[in-house]
Amino acid sequence: MKGKEWTVLLLAIAYVAPNRCKVLDKGVQPGFKNIPFHKENSSAITIEKKVTLSAPKFKFPEKLYEMDYKPTGNSVRIKCIAEGNPTPNITWYKNKKTPIIRSFVEPSYGKWSLLLDDLTKEDNGEYTCVICNQLGCIDHTTHLKIQERYPSKPYIKDGYPGNITALINETVTIACPPISDLEPHLYWIRPSNNSMEENNFERSSFEDIPIGDVIDSQNPEDKPEQLTIYNVTKGDEGWYVCVAVNALGHTTATAFLRVLESPQSLEEPEQAKQEQPTSLLNIIIAAFGGSLIVAAMVVVTTCRKLKREMKQKRLALETARDVIETYWSKKVTIEKPHINNSPTAAGALVLPKIKIEKQKVSEVKKNINDPRILSEYELPLDKDWEVPRNTVVLGKVLGEGEFGKVVKADCVGVLKRGQSTVAVKMLKDGHTDAEMMALVSEMEIMKVVGKHVNIINLLGCCTQGGPLYVIVEFAPYGSLRDFLRNRPEIITESTNESLEDTGNLTPKDLVSFAYQAAKGMEYLASRHCIHRDLAARNVLVSENFILKIADFGLAKNIETDYYYRKKTSGKLPVRWMAPESLNSMLFTIQTDVWSFGVLLWEIMMLGATPYRNVQGQYLLQHLKAGNRLEKPPSCSLDLYLIMRECWSFYPKGRPSFTVLVKQLEKILTAMTNVEYLDLSPSESETSQVAKTLWL
Repeated sequence: MKGKEWTVLLLAIAYVAPNRCKVLDKGVQPGFKNIPFHKENSSAITIEKKVTLSAPKFKFPEKLYEMDYKPTGNSVRIKCIAEGNPTPNITWYKNKKTPIIRSFVEPSYGKWSLLLDDLTKEDNGEYTCVICNQLGCIDHTTHLKIQERYPSKPYIKDGYPGNITALINETVTIACPPISDLEPHLYWIRPSNNSMEENNFERSSFEDIPIGDVIDSQNPEDKPEQLTIYNVTKGDEGWYVCVAVNALGHTTATAFLRVLESPQSLEEPEQAKQEQPTSLLNIIIAAFGGSLIVAAMVVVTTCRKLKREMKQKRLALETARDVIETYWSKKVTIEKPHINNSPTAAGALVLPKIKIEKQKVSEVKKNINDPRILSEYELPLDKDWEVPRNTVVLGKVLGEGEFGKVVKADCVGVLKRGQSTVAVKMLKDGHTDAEMMALVSEMEIMKVVGKHVNIINLLGCCTQGGPLYVIVEFAPYGSLRDFLRNRPEIITESTNESLEDTGNLTPKDLVSFAYQAAKGMEYLASRHCIHRDLAARNVLVSENFILKIADFGLAKNIETDYYYRKKTSGKLPVRWMAPESLNSMLFTIQTDVWSFGVLLWEIMMLGATPYRNVQGQYLLQHLKAGNRLEKPPSCSLDLYLIMRECWSFYPKGRPSFTVLVKQLEKILTAMTNVEYLDLSPSESETSQVAKTLWL
């Protein structure tokens, strides 16, 4: 019946009586007009109305897409607008199955549309709308392909916005279309130095966001890239800067608006030139000849004078002790938010805001041959943490990444009065401002996070007169992963000898390691920090085999939202990540609990790699199917049950770190038959914290 129409006659029998018409069949549709009749001739009559029935058909077939591409994280609305009589109903299918099921965000249905938010790779597939009524059915299939994001800062299309010339009282529209995978924020600025002429200004001066007034545009919300100026006046003439911003950076583009009083304004200068009298040209020629003679005399006199002055300056520079050197520097500013007039409130970690601004600096050197290195960055001085640079002696490199490295060093006065071995974190040559901001932010977080025996402690920093040094503790045993891998077996026999004496691990040592790691994470969670990369490689073994959580300075503050969604690209520790992190880059305290369960498995497996036989891209499907890491051979059932609680698919089903500390303490106490020693930081440890290595 598809596409066919049917005409149906609706009949109603009415008995016409004087002064009224009564419809006997209530099934007749309302809206009929009164039928004329004669009082004296009342009789039964028949009312007839045509109703056209039709099978479903698409209302806008030209707008139906066969294929649609969308980046991950975006939304898509698939429309199948149809019509028919009776009104048809619509059913949606994905890959010929209904209802459509998604892992995290349920689909939304409109009258004729399907909305999918927060797209992921699992949303790839064929989406079919089937529309039916009593006369037939129609369908349409859209192939949806989800592409991985390759985010970057926004760009402005070539040729935009360009320069514009307009007449007074005209309406001007300046366009600035952005190109960005991430949705950018656009706005317009009139720079403070707007008085400069169009040809006397370098566009490169606007590469950074200029200082000026933000224009309150009257454009509709769906066209933020346009700036419309109504009834242009001479005061509107000047520069306009379009700014496009997203999470990865910004781009600016400029336009110069020239306002003319009339169309003849451009022709007037040419006409005025033609009207100049010929005598004026003669006067100019005569004046030019005389000026050449005078100029020649001035040049000769000036050259002799400059030669004498340069000789005097050269002699002065050779004998001078103080030399003023001018150079460009980058000023680093650190804004520390306050809550209730206090940097921290209720134990919450408040992250600083780091900015870098370019500035011109003049500095006096005591000698022209002074070898002192001028720092590219100017950082604020924090007297509570500053360490004299000449007290730090750098040694061998302990580890390095793409932009940073960690160096073993000797430092005087940071842990005790004499010399101590420390680790210094610094940036490598060729780093960017973003890496500098990340290291400064990491240092500031470590300042305010406080001291705890089971986390890395900041000892000091060098910010003046050279590159930035972040000084932390040194751990002689390195990372927990390498420490465990160097001990291939567990000694199960009872012994009175300690780990320090024999170098052999016992089940009690492994439970002690798990307990200490839980204590460190409990403290970070109390400070509202998410670690995001908790694993054995980021846990360090200090003296007396004390474990310390490392790299927590890269954690995110969750005081306001209690979650963090990663938006940047980079390598991810997928084998330690919770399902919600793998699916949508969502990180919470509960995702750290999942990672702690994997860390506990690493400890019991002596540093083995989790999910070794599962490729990273298939790990989420593996977990959704209910698969988990198997029980380690040397692990007790109580410990494995703790792991399984940490690996609950639903975040609310996972225990808190406080609960984990209590559970592990109970197991450890049962193994030692005495109450386990509390590892909270003591007064002595506050002044002399165990030495730790930052890897």
